[in-house]
Amino acid sequence: MFKRYLSAARRVAAFILVLACLTGASLADDRPVIYRAVTVGESRMLTEPGDWGETVIYVKKGKHVDILEVLPNFLYIRAENHEGYIYRSRVKDVKAVDPVNTPPYGVVVYTCMAKADGDAPVLAAPDAYANTLIILHDGARLGIIGFEDGWAKVLYKRQYGYLRASCLRDIVMVKSTPDDSALKAPLAVYTTYYKTDDTEANQGRIMNIKTASAKLSSITLYPGQKLDFNADIGPYSGENGYHVAPVLTSGKLKLNYGGGTCQVSSTLYNVLLQLPGITVLKRRAHGANGASYLPHGVDAAVGNSALNLIYRNDYDFPIRVDASAQDGALYMSMWREDDLEEELELRRLASPQAWDEEDGLPAEAAVETQDFEPEYAEPEDAGDASISEDDLPPPDDDGEGTRGFRFR
Repeated sequence: MFKRYLSAARRVAAFILVLACLTGASLADDRPVIYRAVTVGESRMLTEPGDWGETVIYVKKGKHVDILEVLPNFLYIRAENHEGYIYRSRVKDVKAVDPVNTPPYGVVVYTCMAKADGDAPVLAAPDAYANTLIILHDGARLGIIGFEDGWAKVLYKRQYGYLRASCLRDIVMVKSTPDDSALKAPLAVYTTYYKTDDTEANQGRIMNIKTASAKLSSITLYPGQKLDFNADIGPYSGENGYHVAPVLTSGKLKLNYGGGTCQVSSTLYNVLLQLPGITVLKRRAHGANGASYLPHGVDAAVGNSALNLIYRNDYDFPIRVDASAQDGALYMSMWREDDLEEELELRRLASPQAWDEEDGLPAEAAVETQDFEPEYAEPEDAGDASISEDDLPPPDDDGEGTRGFRFR
């Protein structure tokens, strides 16, 4: 791991490498091996990144494979003298060939943040006639991976999404280095997307996402301090402002308090992966299929002693999260505390009626307590993957933990 920040040239090179990994762009005709992994079962290698692809071979369980590209839902691999695509969920024990210069597996670097300017459809391709994935409305915040030919590129669940750049406003670049005092901007951003169905169970989930985001946004983490998600954002009870929503218990969907908080912790984890000044001390993924609102392998489950997200601020300055949820977009960013205070003051001056005077948080984040005895039932679709204690991968809590990448 780097101990100092990359020079400007090396940061650009690293960013190009990340984009190449995530978009499938080839840096050379003979693409280098980026990661190595082991298959979790017999896996079908395809000619295309989708079920419509033809079968190349079946890769046996426990086979070591070389990863040449990382896509949202697929990997392009080399195995048994063949190359092709397999689902990301079909591998485990992913290790970087060059861990010093390669981003952690699955990391996506967002280059800027923005707001929807009026209605902003997120499309499945950079084409006005492509399928609409979701429609954001005026003021919804989101992170942007980059721009090309008038289109903004985002990660929507397990595929890429695209918005016309003309549908965005207030575009701000993410800081290139934490010490850039001239730019008042976040250190890293990330966005995940959730269902907006008007069912009681799903509305409870949305309220929990907003409640957990508000609690997280109120915490300043000073140098050397740790954040324990279960302890600091929980307990997940009605008395603490959480609502009844679908949760995952022993591999089954049930209704209980706090459903949806895993999406907040998982979105936060993807922000942390971009920051070398943060050390993740404990993180555990969901079950074998991960969480459907994220690419496989980058989720972070919370809820009990076995499922938690704990990280430490190793920067020499205080940091603070700024998060919000609107129109199905859960936006999250990490800031220097001093930069965020200036940003929040500007927002207060621009729209004082939208702020809660007691705690300085947006009015929509006010926490209401709920007294309810949950009736356990299996909802039609909670959008998450099943969690089973017997099927959970090992936790990431080994010694010094995992550190992010982008500013090293």
